[in-house]
Amino acid sequence: MSRIIMKNKEEINRSLAITLLRSREAVMDRFRPMLASAKITEQQWRVLRGLSEHGEVEAGKLAYIACILPQSLSRITRNFEKKHLIFMKNDPSDARKILLSLTDKGKILMSRATIDSKEIYSQLIEDFGRENLEQLLEKLNLLQSSLNLKSR
Repeated sequence: MSRIIMKNKEEINRSLAITLLRSREAVMDRFRPMLASAKITEQQWRVLRGLSEHGEVEAGKLAYIACILPQSLSRITRNFEKKHLIFMKNDPSDARKILLSLTDKGKILMSRATIDSKEIYSQLIEDFGRENLEQLLEKLNLLQSSLNLKSR
């Protein structure tokens, strides 16, 4: 197995993990004002977006979709249920599972936030280029699936 060896301190800028983190921060810097105005965190946004895009979802699957730990999802969903943003119910086919979905209030919040999100994405595409973004996403998905195959 080949390994990239860093020869000096400046090569940290060529580190995949560091570059991915810095890129994520650069992207999220564009979204944070929108999230702040909606009074939601990044994790909460991922949960709401997952429900918005997937409809009613089992809690374990939503944790995977939103890239958060099940314990964090549990805390977020209890908070959202109190705010009437989501509806929780037992899965009729397996009472151990919880099904989650957006309420009308949650759908309204997401429809407003999605408008802002699309504007941010449009600006990101203008700055980075549609083809560059598509190629980057394709390569990152390839990286993820390649590494996931090797870790099984």
